[in-house]
Amino acid sequence: MLGLTIKERCFGICFGLLLCLDIALTAYPSSFFYGYVTKLLLLSVLLIFFLSRDHALQPLEKGLLILGLLSFFAGEILVVYDVNWSLLVYGLLFIIVAKLAYSLAFLNRAAFDIDHMLPFLVFALLYSMAVLYFLYDLPGEVHLSAYLYLVLALLMLNSAFLRQDRVNSLSFWLIFSGAVLFLVSETILVFRPQMLPLSFGGVLTLFLYGLSQYCFTLGLIKQ
Repeated sequence: MLGLTIKERCFGICFGLLLCLDIALTAYPSSFFYGYVTKLLLLSVLLIFFLSRDHALQPLEKGLLILGLLSFFAGEILVVYDVNWSLLVYGLLFIIVAKLAYSLAFLNRAAFDIDHMLPFLVFALLYSMAVLYFLYDLPGEVHLSAYLYLVLALLMLNSAFLRQDRVNSLSFWLIFSGAVLFLVSETILVFRPQMLPLSFGGVLTLFLYGLSQYCFTLGLIKQ
């Protein structure tokens, strides 16, 4: 990718290989312990990479990204390895905290212009209508919670979109792409039983989740 240093490209390749290993281990119940280890490794390498290159960022942006990464990986572990309903709920709450932290970090450089927001508002309306339509196929008790869960991902995407023209092109597209990947993974997570076989849907969700964290981290660094 243009604008990336050789070290950043090498890190991206290493992160991608580690992410694939993590997904492979997560897919097999007998390898769950090693899945925990690889997720901690993914979090660690992202934090080390970020903290070694965050010199131009404001303290608020640094703190929010770190909070987002910590909350996301804690939530992902609880959601992937849910053994009871209460742990699953805590996992989803951690991911909600991550989405809010990322949204605030992106809004720090956002441009609030109604003309600029109009294309996104049209997309948000169409997406919301589609989600509401397909939610009727899910059990009734999850309608509201699932919709609110997706709305938060949509708000994070809006925060990323509003950075356009306020940051350089590479930073904008990295973070906007990450937010799109995050929204897609959240949509698959909610509709997975209806849309895709469980195994493929789970693998795809984890892959998109991981790529989104990489994009967020690198996007803020390149800001």
